[in-house]
Amino acid sequence: ANSAADLKRKEAVETRNELDSLVHSVTKSLSEHSEKLDEATKTEVQTAIDAAKAVESEADLETLKAKVSELSAASMKIGQAMYGKKDAGAEGEKTEGAAKEAEYEEKKDEK
Repeated sequence: ANSAADLKRKEAVETRNELDSLVHSVTKSLSEHSEKLDEATKTEVQTAIDAAKAVESEADLETLKAKVSELSAASMKIGQAMYGKKDAGAEGEKTEGAAKEAEYEEKKDEK
């Protein structure tokens, strides 16, 4: 009879740990890449971090899952901003540094 309650409790604890871990990693990413992000993205990510930190320790599973989802989405925005800028720079480099076909003739050894 208690196994169902135990499973729910275990899942809630695991989700809480996931949320705490995600808060840590997203906070670290935000601090490492903040100079490359626009203000709107920084604000959105920070708001998601603050909301996740504000979740009560006895919050229900659905609330925890919702916060994990919100924070994951905010985290992806950091990645999109980072890779979006890298791709734009790489595209410009590819066209400038494209290898040109070399013309050559084989020399035949004359003895």
